[in-house]
Amino acid sequence: MAAPYTLTEEIARYHVEVIFQADKGWQVCFSNPTAGPWKLIRIGGYSGGKELRYIKEEERPDLILFCKRQALFLIIEAKDSLTKFISRGHATQAMRKSIDVFEKETKRIDRIVMAAKAQIFGNNAHVEHKISVGYLFPVGYGNADPLGELVQLHLEHQLNTRDTRLRNCVVFAVRQDSSYGLHTEAVVAEYGNQTTFPWVECLPQQLQRNVRWVKGG
Repeated sequence: MAAPYTLTEEIARYHVEVIFQADKGWQVCFSNPTAGPWKLIRIGGYSGGKELRYIKEEERPDLILFCKRQALFLIIEAKDSLTKFISRGHATQAMRKSIDVFEKETKRIDRIVMAAKAQIFGNNAHVEHKISVGYLFPVGYGNADPLGELVQLHLEHQLNTRDTRLRNCVVFAVRQDSSYGLHTEAVVAEYGNQTTFPWVECLPQQLQRNVRWVKGG
């Protein structure tokens, strides 16, 4: 029997977006659907400032999520398969491009927070904001995926960056089961005595949370 639909990047991204929208602890600040209307970043009650607006043809992330309780921003890049990020054990050009987007958006968020910290955090304006990045992709039923390898490659490419926050990383694998239902696994890597995402407990409970050990870091 043929599958009733094809699991695409767009479906996977929207599935994760809906999970975070349903969690009261998170806000979807930006979404980048194909031919979608999003041009502005929305954070809390802050609605001013040129840094919130993307210019035409500017590279944009696929999602920006915000957890006010943790003062945490999560910048996500999505592709239609894991192989778009890694190939034969090496980072692809698309992965390097995603890392460039992570670096650019981290600086943008820093500028937004600097301009409107009190409006964004309210009584917690004294708290230092945190940033993590994420990779998102669909996984068809029965398909394997070397998620640990993806995180390891990300860490290797971030070792020389000045901003150590970019080593905070979580992977979202949207899986299709035998009944064509969708389930999202959030994978965090542990290397040595460190973890790539120290805030696992604040992720929506609808996600399947996994911590995997990876070599390196």
